[in-house]
Amino acid sequence: MVNGTELSVFVKATRDVVSLVNDIKGRSKAYQAINDGELRLLQDKIQRETIIAHNQAAMEITMRNLEHLNKVAEQIERYGFSGSAAAAAEMQLFILAESLEKV
Repeated sequence: MVNGTELSVFVKATRDVVSLVNDIKGRSKAYQAINDGELRLLQDKIQRETIIAHNQAAMEITMRNLEHLNKVAEQIERYGFSGSAAAAAEMQLFILAESLEKV
């Protein structure tokens, strides 16, 4: 048979174990929350860097289109295209201008 002292020691040990388990659960939840937060921060950072990379690529394309647009405009001014050449140059300018608007 179990006496009162042994029972109280067992009850205290059980409470200590339950307290320790609850503490571990709490820490686990805290670590999980930290990991979730870090994951969200990392996802946000990746998203920002992706947007920046896309913007940089779009800017490079825009700059190339502007350079080309200026060259075409200079050729029209210099050589005074007429007829089908003028229409082709005008169409090219229109297409470039539209592509710039999309960016």
